[in-house]
Amino acid sequence: MNLPVLLERLGFPDTRNRKRLVIIAVVDSLGTGMFLPLTVVYFVTVAHMGISEVGLALSLGAIIALLGGPQTGALIDRYGPGKVAVLSCTLRGLGFIAYLGVDAVWQLVIVSAIVRWADNAFWPANSAMIISLCGREQRVRWYTLGRTVRSVGLGLGAALSGVLIAYGSGGARAVVLANAATFFVVTAILTTWREAFTTATAATQTKPETETKKPTGMRALLADRAFLLVVMANTLFAVTTLSLAVLLPLYAESRAPQDHWLPGVLFALNSAFLIIGQPFMVRYIEKTGEMRVMQTASLFWALSFAVFLGASTLDAIALTSVFFIAVALFSTAELIHAPTGVIVVTNLAHPSLLGRYLSMNQMSWSVGNVITPAMLTALFSTDDRLPWAILIIFCAASSTLLLAASGPVAERKAAAAAEPSQAKA
Repeated sequence: MNLPVLLERLGFPDTRNRKRLVIIAVVDSLGTGMFLPLTVVYFVTVAHMGISEVGLALSLGAIIALLGGPQTGALIDRYGPGKVAVLSCTLRGLGFIAYLGVDAVWQLVIVSAIVRWADNAFWPANSAMIISLCGREQRVRWYTLGRTVRSVGLGLGAALSGVLIAYGSGGARAVVLANAATFFVVTAILTTWREAFTTATAATQTKPETETKKPTGMRALLADRAFLLVVMANTLFAVTTLSLAVLLPLYAESRAPQDHWLPGVLFALNSAFLIIGQPFMVRYIEKTGEMRVMQTASLFWALSFAVFLGASTLDAIALTSVFFIAVALFSTAELIHAPTGVIVVTNLAHPSLLGRYLSMNQMSWSVGNVITPAMLTALFSTDDRLPWAILIIFCAASSTLLLAASGPVAERKAAAAAEPSQAKA
């Protein structure tokens, strides 16, 4: 069996003439992984700001960036995802260079808003670019590979960051510069890849005649009930996905304070699941309808949260074992939901509005990033079992929303499958 056939059976996409997409994912996630652990620490230790000031400034920046989400989709649809991806990476690179000179809260608010908006813009642009360059049939494999590569890149970046910050403030500044450099590398790759502009732009042009009388722009999205239901479900899923990073360290410290090693090992287990599980989950997703997959993910998340909740009644030895089971269930849900949440949105979107659909869906993750830490920590401070119970309710609500959207989603997916496939490389 030759290598291409083996990779195809293992669930990898056809990367011939598309290896630059993989390189872009690696470089982008590596840089992000380097700075992510330092986001607050850098401004506290290097810029000499207070922790509360940094937290407030970053939150305000995230909210301001969120307001620019709808305009991102319009830019993608008008100019093509390739150009928006270049704009995003350029702004992020310049933003991180600007971080080196930030020494006031108002400066941090402005620069972080620009960086966060650019980061929010990159993901819908990247998703649209993958469709236009690789075709709709390869979406599951490309999105899953992107998720896997991102997990590896974030881990390697965090490890490299740990080495550099050992050199104090100079090392922290080096991390910021290295992150800026990764964004400029991605910009260079994209600007020298002509097909990323021509194919992507052509793929987002409006269909003639039959579509001209339908609502356009944001009116079309707001009139699309099925899409709004899916976005609401994805917003709840964003909270559930982000919950592990917020709650696990707190819950482990609360219930097993003597096991300081536990959170790190459990996060490593989560990363290992996301990397190793790709071949198995790709084949499952391809053989199963996306809405069923998302319902299954909701079930696995609910089971995970129920196990975490039940762990509160166990002794230390049993609790540690149960934590591993809960993280395994959580990782399974995360693995199968990551690509399908985007695919459902692309099934609903008309090609001329793909950027707007993807950008509004990206806002669900932006909203999740804004509300999750504050909401879950507030619940945890009341009772460390309360967040898990609320998250189970979120899973039930997301399943209800998906059930209501299932009919229209299936109809539009069938209609899209009947149309000629978009051009492949």
